[in-house]
Amino acid sequence: MLKSFLYIALIFIGFKTLNAQNCPKVNEAIKAFQAKDLEGAKKGIESASSDITCSSEPSTWYYKAFIFKDYYRSKESNVKEAKSRVLAIEAAKKNLELDAKNKYAEECKKIIGFLSVSYYNDAAKDLNDQKYSSSFSNYIHYLDNLKISSPSKVDTSAIFYAGYSAYMAKNYKSAIQYLTNALQLKYKDPNLYFYLGKVYWLQGEKDKSYEVLNDGLKLFPDNKEILLTMVNFYIEDGKLKNLETALDKAIQLDPKNLDLKVSLAMICEKLMENDKSQEAKYLKKSEKLYIQVIRTDSNLFTPNYNLGILYYNKAVAIINATDFDADLPEVNKIQDECVIIFKQALPYMLRASKLKEKKEAYEALAGIYFALGDIEKSNYYKKLAESIK
Repeated sequence: MLKSFLYIALIFIGFKTLNAQNCPKVNEAIKAFQAKDLEGAKKGIESASSDITCSSEPSTWYYKAFIFKDYYRSKESNVKEAKSRVLAIEAAKKNLELDAKNKYAEECKKIIGFLSVSYYNDAAKDLNDQKYSSSFSNYIHYLDNLKISSPSKVDTSAIFYAGYSAYMAKNYKSAIQYLTNALQLKYKDPNLYFYLGKVYWLQGEKDKSYEVLNDGLKLFPDNKEILLTMVNFYIEDGKLKNLETALDKAIQLDPKNLDLKVSLAMICEKLMENDKSQEAKYLKKSEKLYIQVIRTDSNLFTPNYNLGILYYNKAVAIINATDFDADLPEVNKIQDECVIIFKQALPYMLRASKLKEKKEAYEALAGIYFALGDIEKSNYYKKLAESIK
């Protein structure tokens, strides 16, 4: 999970001096504000903005924006859905619409900027608290108001975090919109490629997912999260050759990861089945990987069982391909070779059977001992296999 620890400092904004030409109700609100009577100032400026004689004046909306901004800062900064913040921004926007001479434009933009920062800080806090829907909403408020207060500023980090919050809130359409925007703006973070690749996949856009993840891997070749995401998608998509390449790369980045080696060995077995011309190559690669894992940790069922089965199947395949009408010396030579291979399989399958009581392991042991001519042990493991339902 990502966290945004960055909070933007809220900068104090000075109050524009009292103007004698203001509507009387506005002047009364200003006097109340200067007397530190915030409630009176708030009530007075609300009355003024509802009065037809005052509401057409740009200054009315500037003072309303300022008073409500200060009311929010002093009394409602910890209130999530503070009405004072919304009304302050609306008033500042109203001034910008009415103020043809731009007398208060800069001050109103500063008010909007101040309050947009409060949305950013709320978004960051919500993100850290895993309140993703609220975080997304607050990032959008911040970005929308930033366009007014600082039109030339583009906050690519906030755009990315808006997309990330949307992703975590399962709002995938918005996640694609904002993550794609961050990508177009050249935001440099491997998590951008990671989450955009994932959201495309969840939306069924596999080609776009692969494209984004591959682009991310080119920029961040050592990023395991992107690589392992591709591995999982290749598995789900059945792209075995791509998967082999991705797993080879993943093992280079994390050579001590036994799960990756077991996964690659199993993929090589699948490739061996699908491409008989490469059977020897993939058999050798699988064998090598399983042995590496077992040498590191011999108490893992899967590599022991799989390596035992690999040898067992190799011997069975040789037997099935044997022409028993051939010369006896040649047949004996093949049988001797198979005995050696069955003996290779035996210790791994015995260890697997001790690690887990699996019917498949007992059946394999019954077959191995039968091939080695030990009928008593073959029958013993056959009965064990039959006892497991």
